[in-house]
Amino acid sequence: MDRARDIQNLNPNNEVRRTFENFIKVCNTKGSDGVLLEDTHIVCLYHKDSALYSLEWSQVDPKVEIKKKVEDNWIVEDGDAHSRFPVKIFSQKQVYDFAKNPNALLNLIDQSSSVQYKEWNMRWGDEISRYYSLCAQKRELELQISHKPTLVGQLADIEQKISVLENSSHQEVLTKYQNYANKSRIISEYQSSIVNFSNLFTNLIDEQSPKLNLSEFKPVLESEVEIASHLELLSEQLETFKQDMLNNIYTLESQLEAFDKSYSQSNFISEKSAAVAAQTNLSQTFISQGIESSNQYESLIDTKLSLEKSIDSLNKVEKRIQEVNDQIQNSYQSIIDIRIELTENRIEFLNRYINGNDAIQIQILPLCDRYHLEI
Repeated sequence: MDRARDIQNLNPNNEVRRTFENFIKVCNTKGSDGVLLEDTHIVCLYHKDSALYSLEWSQVDPKVEIKKKVEDNWIVEDGDAHSRFPVKIFSQKQVYDFAKNPNALLNLIDQSSSVQYKEWNMRWGDEISRYYSLCAQKRELELQISHKPTLVGQLADIEQKISVLENSSHQEVLTKYQNYANKSRIISEYQSSIVNFSNLFTNLIDEQSPKLNLSEFKPVLESEVEIASHLELLSEQLETFKQDMLNNIYTLESQLEAFDKSYSQSNFISEKSAAVAAQTNLSQTFISQGIESSNQYESLIDTKLSLEKSIDSLNKVEKRIQEVNDQIQNSYQSIIDIRIELTENRIEFLNRYINGNDAIQIQILPLCDRYHLEI
């Protein structure tokens, strides 16, 4: 039943392991260690769930072969004998060794179907990996916002400079220019988003649309002909859906084109142009008053808008950090819950099989250190 791996997992200096390793050696000469021959072949018949199995081991092929008896034939089956046939038979030396090593008993408990340690360990490992991944993600996000205070400080300086200019007698011209510049940016970004959105769906239809070649189906039976008919209807419905999508995209693009035309001819554009012209004239006045550049105010406005956009992006990152932090807390709680589940399963095993046995007394403490157990 491939229990040799249990022995091989013991410490190399363990007496049971050393005895076993000597036992499985091939005996070549009189007085040498080992009891096996070069052609030793061991067969174990195992009755399980109303079926008879043959577990075979040989020196030629150390892997345990599983066979199932079907009528008068033995059929080879796949699988791991160690897990499919979890029967353990211990020698007196092994039982004595268990008494010296509490963890040996704990390992036996973990291998039981009640505890299912392997399945539990997979979930434990997955959650640990998820926790580390979330922590790494949080660190990356925190690195992104590390320069936010610098940007906030720069924005405060820019706004201070702008307020000095806007508090002059030319405040109305400057405020109008800033208003139109900001709203023009919003309109431009929205137009670009619509174009990207339209292109996304067009590419999706062109490149990722499901395709069906009915000639490859080649229906022969009546049932297949019926299915082919339904497939054809489904394919036609898909083509209709795609065409409707393309028509909607065309309508959207036509509407966007109409908006561009009306926008370019709107009073908004005329008023914006007037505001830009007034700002240009005002810049000439600023030059005459000793301001370094005629584009200083425009540059300040552009910088202010850029900083606000960057800070807004960082605010979204901060929100994402909070979401990730919540996930980290949930993952940490899941790690605790999963670990508690292992302890509860172990205690359930003891209550079911060991409770009331005066010869064996085991106490399992929640979240205890398995390497410093006492029995």
